[in-house]
Amino acid sequence: MTEQNTKPRILHVDDDESVRKLFYRSLSLINMHFEVKQTSNVEDTLKVLEEDFDAYIFDGLNGGWKTICEKLIELKPHAKSKIILYSGDDLSKQAESLGIKYVYKPDKTPYILLEDLSQSL
Repeated sequence: MTEQNTKPRILHVDDDESVRKLFYRSLSLINMHFEVKQTSNVEDTLKVLEEDFDAYIFDGLNGGWKTICEKLIELKPHAKSKIILYSGDDLSKQAESLGIKYVYKPDKTPYILLEDLSQSL
């Protein structure tokens, strides 16, 4: 957890508003107490990367994920182990080349994604 906050902070990035809402509601339903910051595009995400987060969950953003991950790893090399990338496209080899966790979106429900998140914290 970040030093200034008692709740784990999560940065969740997805360009689909319905997915962002579902993720946020899923956290509430299972009574996990996280502070979640959500963004929907590369530009807004790059602006918040200097903030401290305990986990990072990124959608593929039509390829924008790579720009975000590379910048995050440049700023905070230790964050690499805290990143979960998910997409409907097979990005496993690209994610592996950066050393980050990858989840194939259609195969995982939000609850499974949350399980992956809890293992990253």
